[in-house]
Amino acid sequence: MSICCKKRSILDDIKEYLKNLGIKSTINYSRRDDMYEISSPKSQIKKLFHLLYDDAHFYLQRKYDKFEHYANTEITQLIAENRKA
Repeated sequence: MSICCKKRSILDDIKEYLKNLGIKSTINYSRRDDMYEISSPKSQIKKLFHLLYDDAHFYLQRKYDKFEHYANTEITQLIAENRKA
């Protein structure tokens, strides 16, 4: 999972919020794109999935389905799927 933004301060707030929920994340700067990116490792994806979708009443089904597939699939299987695409 990653979120990109031109202002680091926004991502700092998101990182602090995630930290309070026990979700690890890091912020990196991309000089090429001139923007910051916050990302979380695969081990944190299920926590993020539940954060976003538990008790949610409105969401895009196709995005939910894609995120659910990613959150519940082992990384080796995802790599194999991408090689076939």
